[in-house]
Amino acid sequence: MSDTIEDILNRQKEPKDHEVDEDNDFEDEAKRLTKEMEIAINEVKESEFYAGVRKQIRTCEELEHRFSRMLGGSHSHIQIVVYALGSMEFSFASQNQMAIIICIAREFPNWFQPEIQVYDPAFSPADRIVLKNLGCNVLSFNEQCSRIVERPTLFYMPYAFNWLISNVLAANWCPSRINQVVILTNAMKSRTDGSKHSLTFARDYCYYLERMQYLGAIDEYIKPVEIEEAFGIDFNAFAWNFFEIKPDINMYDQLLPVEPSQKKRLELFEEFVKKKTSDYLHDKRCGEMFFMRMFEDNPSCKKNRLKEDSKSCYYWPYRMTGDLRHPRKFRCKTGTPHPEGWIKMNFSAGELSHGFLFGFGVVIYNDKKEIMKKMSGYLNGGDEIKANLKALKSALKWLKSSFCSTASSQVNKLIIEGENLRVIRWINSNGVAPKRYKKILEEVLILMKNFRCVVYHIYEEANSSAMRAYIPTAAQQP
Repeated sequence: MSDTIEDILNRQKEPKDHEVDEDNDFEDEAKRLTKEMEIAINEVKESEFYAGVRKQIRTCEELEHRFSRMLGGSHSHIQIVVYALGSMEFSFASQNQMAIIICIAREFPNWFQPEIQVYDPAFSPADRIVLKNLGCNVLSFNEQCSRIVERPTLFYMPYAFNWLISNVLAANWCPSRINQVVILTNAMKSRTDGSKHSLTFARDYCYYLERMQYLGAIDEYIKPVEIEEAFGIDFNAFAWNFFEIKPDINMYDQLLPVEPSQKKRLELFEEFVKKKTSDYLHDKRCGEMFFMRMFEDNPSCKKNRLKEDSKSCYYWPYRMTGDLRHPRKFRCKTGTPHPEGWIKMNFSAGELSHGFLFGFGVVIYNDKKEIMKKMSGYLNGGDEIKANLKALKSALKWLKSSFCSTASSQVNKLIIEGENLRVIRWINSNGVAPKRYKKILEEVLILMKNFRCVVYHIYEEANSSAMRAYIPTAAQQP
């Protein structure tokens, strides 16, 4: 009897030796990452985007009809499975995307089973701890996005590669299964463009091309319910993608090309799953290497740089790393690498008097790592977030008045670091913040346009100089 997808996947469950990361404190990182996820979840819940998603799930008749059709009379809830999320330890985008599905599952227990099943080979030990703390079931082995459904299942796959989407389709390539599937992802209909009738089988047939045949074949049977709102670049052009195929259709014989044969497809699949996949240690080392080298004057990166006369506030490394999370050793020890030719600004703020008085401090270093300016002040009323934003605004105004009115290029490229994650997230999302902070945040972003900036979050211990700068303010104020 020939192998099935289940047989191939079951062979992958055998335990394998994993390389150990000896220079990481997983428990400590998990505690910090859990706090970041709590912030991300609250940010999502407060956003206009999520208000729109909530309204859609509650009031959209088509969505209600399709959920009800999936459940039929045999099931009470839709299972949620998350694939291809990426590591939350290395990506703020992954944090936001996970926060979105957690909010949906928690708020709509009438539709969805509360426990979310999740897997990505890039998960770090800290990721796994955090996900378990959030009530998720972290799968123990790589299903290769090929789960065969036995009940209504939502596959949440934000910005997944086409071949991963196709693995879900291929594993459920019959009407009784595919009609129980909904895929929440971005632009699935557009993924099928150019894939129909464009691929033929040959001796050097590629697994990835074979997968595209499933996307092309399913195109006319996709019934999307689009989500009109967007959450920055982390959740854009998404839709609930349902499938509607009559039970008498033989999907292998009637929808797929004759070649390759079903047997050959399984051989290609097994050959693929035997290959080594990326893991968190690989991503960690690549991230550390990239952060060390990203400021180098690399000629190969010139095409990605902004023009000299550009007024954009973001230098090219930001465009590549704005959603990436610092490797741990930069966040809790040394801070961002400080290369020649870059000014570095550390800012901080904290409560001085029982929710009434807030102090802020800023330390600015020249490109020789010498202190060129210390600033401190206070905010009477408001909150810690506004005090952090005031610190940024004051420092940027000083830099602008001191250097930007002259021909000097001393202040051109600027590294900004702080420990208030919400402020850093808002800046890197170009102003996505609650209304009460929008005015001062917009003022900060306008001032940043005078410089080439990268903006990063670091832990308190790496930001001690800025934190110390505002402490004397307490004695100066009544």
